[in-house]
Amino acid sequence: MSIEQLVITAKKRGFSAITLSDLNTLFGVPEFIKQCKKHDIKPLIGCVIDFEYQQQSVPVILIAKNQKGYQQLILQSTLANHTKTKVALSESRNDYDQLIAIVLSEGGWLEGEFIQNDQKALYDKLDILKSVFSDIYIGLSTNESPFWKQLNLWAKRLITSKGLRTVAVPKVYYADEEDYEAYRIVR
Repeated sequence: MSIEQLVITAKKRGFSAITLSDLNTLFGVPEFIKQCKKHDIKPLIGCVIDFEYQQQSVPVILIAKNQKGYQQLILQSTLANHTKTKVALSESRNDYDQLIAIVLSEGGWLEGEFIQNDQKALYDKLDILKSVFSDIYIGLSTNESPFWKQLNLWAKRLITSKGLRTVAVPKVYYADEEDYEAYRIVR
């Protein structure tokens, strides 16, 4: 799907804002902003940075709050693309103070703790994330299976008890239901 198709689809579905968050890159941002302006929808500039913590991959969706946040995104994207190793999940809040961070539960760094119902390990990871990001959300799965519904209830209680917020994060693989067959074949 092109950036223009993405923006048009969001507009048709009634969205007032949309985020583009490619993995470790901001290459599509100029076209994204252009298309959002053209179709009167607010662009939220983001990027998924694949951090590392103790040799574990920690993908984090970062969204710029403002121009300074955009500059922070540029720095993180540059580091992610110009080093041979993943960017370390540092405790330098100054590098992220104008960014919103979303860490995924399903398919993310926290998934193991969710599935194992490991409260202590989840609390430890949440404390690490709180020490790094000043504006952080934990993305909860919108998977409708009874398994994930139950996990989300358990996790939301723990997450909010640590003073963190949650956000629903649906997995989107195609725009329209009739695109499913093409998605299935390509996958």
